[in-house]
Amino acid sequence: MTFQDFLQWVQDKRIAILGAGISNRPLIGLLCEAGAKLTVFDQKEAASFTPFIEELKKKNLTCSWSLGPQYLQELRGFDLIFRSPAIMPYGDELRKEQRRGAILTSEIEVFMHLCPCEVIAVTGSDGKTTTSTLIANILEAQGYKTWLGGNIGRPLLSETAAICPDDKVVLELSSFQLISMSVSPETAVITNISPNHLDIHQDYREYSQAKAEIFRHQSFSDRLIMNGEDPLLCAFQAEAKGEVIWTAKRPFGEQKLFGLDDNVLFYQETPSAPKTLLFTRDELALPGRYNAQNILSALAATWPLIDFSQIKDALTAFSGVEHRVELIKNYEGAEIYNSSIDSSPTRTMNSLSGFAERNIPVRLIAGGKDKNLVYDELGRTILRTCSGVYLSGDNAELIKAGIEKAEKMELQKGDGQRIENSGKAFSLYVCSDYEECLEKCLAEVSAGEVILFSPAGTSFDRFSNFAERGQAFTQLVQELCNKK
Repeated sequence: MTFQDFLQWVQDKRIAILGAGISNRPLIGLLCEAGAKLTVFDQKEAASFTPFIEELKKKNLTCSWSLGPQYLQELRGFDLIFRSPAIMPYGDELRKEQRRGAILTSEIEVFMHLCPCEVIAVTGSDGKTTTSTLIANILEAQGYKTWLGGNIGRPLLSETAAICPDDKVVLELSSFQLISMSVSPETAVITNISPNHLDIHQDYREYSQAKAEIFRHQSFSDRLIMNGEDPLLCAFQAEAKGEVIWTAKRPFGEQKLFGLDDNVLFYQETPSAPKTLLFTRDELALPGRYNAQNILSALAATWPLIDFSQIKDALTAFSGVEHRVELIKNYEGAEIYNSSIDSSPTRTMNSLSGFAERNIPVRLIAGGKDKNLVYDELGRTILRTCSGVYLSGDNAELIKAGIEKAEKMELQKGDGQRIENSGKAFSLYVCSDYEECLEKCLAEVSAGEVILFSPAGTSFDRFSNFAERGQAFTQLVQELCNKK
């Protein structure tokens, strides 16, 4: 089916869209213009959507609305249901409607079925935003018209008519998007898998199996790129239909490897083939071993499409994405970084590791909404890497407990110690808000240290998304530093 076939098919169909957030609004407009009998469902009240409804009216577009706490009560008699990623596909109302004959899908799933060009898609617990952005940058440096979407960038279904067969599409895909997916990209990348989103998923198995949907519908001619240091990903190889390519290390077999050996990133066709040097880590603007792995994943995904000599400069110059270990200010010799995108303990651990590798002590500002995750390993990492911790938010006490548990275990072994810097002992505070955290941190920080904002939880305890949270923290930094 082509995009035009789809637009003709939806005419006069009864279609439900679950969720009227920003990402679904282009879809609402597209289906209204196509002549669908559209009903939009959302648990928020009507006042939240007044500007958007007025915008539709100006374009002579209309649809029905079912809003408020009982918004799904009217979900009956639909031909097609688009769910937003935040709505799991197995709710009672959805299952009843599917039994009546409704097709359950999503904007990203329909787009992948209709996309006229090659798709490279990335998922993982950590690193997927950086890797997706790197892939798009590499392809653009090579001269391809590139579309970046999915969990990052703009929704692409409404843009399908403008995409040409020679273009390239790069998608970042979350577990919420993948869990009900019936299509896979030509090139799939899984950066890693660790416990995440367990406040939404039924358990870790469901979460990890959702990630595997990125490759389960591939054909023998497709490609799957996985981190060979991740045991769970190594087990996925048995299910792969297409070519498997490893990053970081090759766990077994004769597959291609984009490897990491101490300070060197290299490519090796087979275990017996010579290694081709790609970079040394000192050449890369992105710090940390985890970012070297992201670069390897991006190279593996694009290797058949590029001339490495033409894109090498673009890779070495890449300094990261907004809200991901983003340098925002130098304060009296201490650098302040915003990493608001760090919404889990493992992401915060990765961010800390980049500074630990360079022996830079960190004062960590953390805390956000918990996702039913465990903070023990984060506690151990904090003790090894931080000179102070300033906590605020839903999971602040959980992070504190993880630190205290780690310290107790270290002391029981007889080799526990906290970092000391300039004669100042390790600081641990639980504060009322990020402003108090930053005030205490600025009062204690020394030149040569780093202040890192890395929440280790989602933004939903106080903000709409991680970007809003990061912008609020950046503004706080500017205001408080200017007062000093």
